[in-house]
Amino acid sequence: MPFAEARLLAAQGAIPKMLGLQDRFRDPSANVFLNAAYWNLAGQTSLASGNYRAAETYSSTALKQLAASRASPLRSDEEAAVATIVRSLIERGDYAGALREWRAGQGLTAAVARNVRLSIAPMQDRIALWREDNEGVHFWWAGRSRAESLALARKLRRQAMTPDSRGTEVTARALASALEPLGTDSPRSPLS
Repeated sequence: MPFAEARLLAAQGAIPKMLGLQDRFRDPSANVFLNAAYWNLAGQTSLASGNYRAAETYSSTALKQLAASRASPLRSDEEAAVATIVRSLIERGDYAGALREWRAGQGLTAAVARNVRLSIAPMQDRIALWREDNEGVHFWWAGRSRAESLALARKLRRQAMTPDSRGTEVTARALASALEPLGTDSPRSPLS
């Protein structure tokens, strides 16, 4: 089982050996789900080691194999590949490229004002945010953890769906505060 071997090698830190198994996973007509999982593993491993270009290449290969298959791809495989590419682009400082990839894959974008769009991407342990306006694309990591921010978002959604909306404004402000960047010295919030 080549994928089990790849996972074991990755867990042991034998990354060159794991990456040496690539030829076993090149054929998209083979088991597309294991192939995509391998390329995602290669992408995530490369990202963790700081090899951002390789992470993007491997994750793009996973997406191409999923697209080429006749089987219905697993959404989690697509999401993992897109998240690795986005995270790699962020780490390289290509915030506009990361935003394009996020939108193409699964993005959540909302117009918050005329000519201003806010995009939010829950990543593994953090939340990435982009604000687009006439001045360009601005990126930041949310100041609080992903878990805390998502809990506030769920609470706000529940409150907004009930006839009695007491507390909604307080929760909305808490969520906005959670999404502000850490250590913001600017008098103008990136969310406004």
